[in-house]
Amino acid sequence: MIPVSVVVPLYRSRGTVTALHQRLCDALGEERFEILFVDDHCPERSYDVAEQLAGTDPRVRAVRLQENVGQQRAVVFGVSAARGAHVVVMDADLQDDPAVVPTLLARARAGADVVFATRAGRYQSAPRLLTSRAFKRLLTLLTGLPDNAGMFLVMTADVARKLAAHATATPYVVFLAAHGAGRVDAVTVGRSARTIGSSAYTSLGRLRAALAALRCVAATRIGVTTANAAPAVERSVAW
Repeated sequence: MIPVSVVVPLYRSRGTVTALHQRLCDALGEERFEILFVDDHCPERSYDVAEQLAGTDPRVRAVRLQENVGQQRAVVFGVSAARGAHVVVMDADLQDDPAVVPTLLARARAGADVVFATRAGRYQSAPRLLTSRAFKRLLTLLTGLPDNAGMFLVMTADVARKLAAHATATPYVVFLAAHGAGRVDAVTVGRSARTIGSSAYTSLGRLRAALAALRCVAATRIGVTTANAAPAVERSVAW
């Protein structure tokens, strides 16, 4: 087992993958780590960039899924393949700063099972920020999740195994990570506005994602674990 795995779902991320890789390498320094890029059948072929990185850096593993399964299932796929004692999950758009990863790891190594980076700042338009925070506040009330917890987190390998094993057909990774943990911690970090591209989530997509998250919470609470089969892989490097 290696110390750290970083799982990164890719969708319309072609313009940021190389910079993310470099900034993660800089942040992790002398750590032994792997980066797992999971291309969710991105139409812009983000996988091609990840594949090139995997060809030059043995710490990089890259996979392209055969069809688009959604960010949450893509992350579950990556988490299930992670080999690290601690597993980092983060987006590829560089809104979450890779330099924060060592801080999250330090909190986890101090005894937390899951550490969330709770997001602060005006990193999207006012209406999207308002609805996002309202939804996350609802999840906090329903589940006890830290306020503004998003898909930037560190979990132990044990929590990662539980998450992969108990993911529902419509998984919500943030909730499942906390659900499988004993001690949950959080670090408030600033989140940057997107500088390259735009969010893959339309307003309708955001609504569907929110409803799927609530279904995951409900199904998990009543003990229903009806995970779909693992997504089919189209291409991979060092996977």
